[in-house]
Amino acid sequence: MSQAKGFYNQRYSVKEGYAAKADELAPYHTEVLNILKELDVDKGNKVVVDAGCGRGIFGEKIASIINVDLSKQAVISIKNKKSVVGDLCALPIREGSVDIIISVTALEHIPNPELALMEFDRVLKKGGMAILRPAYFCRWWGNLKLRKKPFKILNVRGKLLWIRMKIAEFRPLFLMKWVFLRIYREVERLFLSGPTGLRYYRLTPNYEYDEWWEADADAISCFDTHEILWWFKSRNYEIILSNNLFNRLSIDAAVITAKKS
Repeated sequence: MSQAKGFYNQRYSVKEGYAAKADELAPYHTEVLNILKELDVDKGNKVVVDAGCGRGIFGEKIASIINVDLSKQAVISIKNKKSVVGDLCALPIREGSVDIIISVTALEHIPNPELALMEFDRVLKKGGMAILRPAYFCRWWGNLKLRKKPFKILNVRGKLLWIRMKIAEFRPLFLMKWVFLRIYREVERLFLSGPTGLRYYRLTPNYEYDEWWEADADAISCFDTHEILWWFKSRNYEIILSNNLFNRLSIDAAVITAKKS
């Protein structure tokens, strides 16, 4: 944890670091912003928390949001004063006090993302909403930076791992693997009752930033969209989208919106 803190504090404190890109919006940022606008969160009568706010994209666009991040430098870089340093697995927020909690590209950087989901559930009011868009399917080769490094400079082991990476990312094989796991999970749920646990894979993060850096090289957890969806569904949350079997099996990396019963 201390190594991660040091890495993110450093990256948010330099000019070319993460905080310098606050105006860059990915499509999923826009999708979350549109959902928040539809919910009229800027009227000021809702408590909205951005868990793992990073550079504070949503705080820049919607003034009523409370930003929470592990990195002190990230929090300092945000102009919105409603910001606090905090661990997503132990949120400094009172139980049942939040109307909406959003978390974008943060859960994959937590060693046990289920603890964070449990915290989201704890702080949400009845009728509250979780709006989540982590980076799904983070790859085991991200920390090795195999996509960016020239093949010719790789050693023998690196070249073999590069070949393994190319096989693993072959789209038909990738889809077959995850669809099979989703079908297995759906069948399993027919014989189980009560809340499901979150299944995920541990990754080895790389906190060395250099010219070969690639997205999510610092990811520490890998999980499927379907797993997040079922985690909430099994706790009687209303899933706003993808609530039927076909949609659950075919859902790609998507924003999941879940309403607490």
